[in-house]
Amino acid sequence: RIGRVRGANANTYTAGVICAKVARYSERIYHPGRLLTPKRRRGAKGAGDWQEVSWEAALDEVADAFVKAEARHGAEAIWPYFYAGTM
Repeated sequence: RIGRVRGANANTYTAGVICAKVARYSERIYHPGRLLTPKRRRGAKGAGDWQEVSWEAALDEVADAFVKAEARHGAEAIWPYFYAGTM
C-alpha cells in the first residue's frame, strides 16, 4: 500500500511541487468505488449506460482511436511534444 505522494524538494524543475491530481493518487487507487474493469458507453453521453469490456478490447479501441487521430491531425494530436522522425 502506498502512502502520501509528494514532490522531491531536490528536483530543480518542480522544487517539490506536485499537482493536486497526482498528490491524491493514493486516495484514488484505494477508493472502494474505483473502476476495476474497463467500460464502454452504450447510450447517449451522460446517460450513464455502460457495458463492461475486456482489457484487450479496451486497449485495442484506444489504440485504434490514436491511430485515426494521428492520421487525421498528425502525431502532435496524440503526443504534442513528439515529432515524427525524432526517435
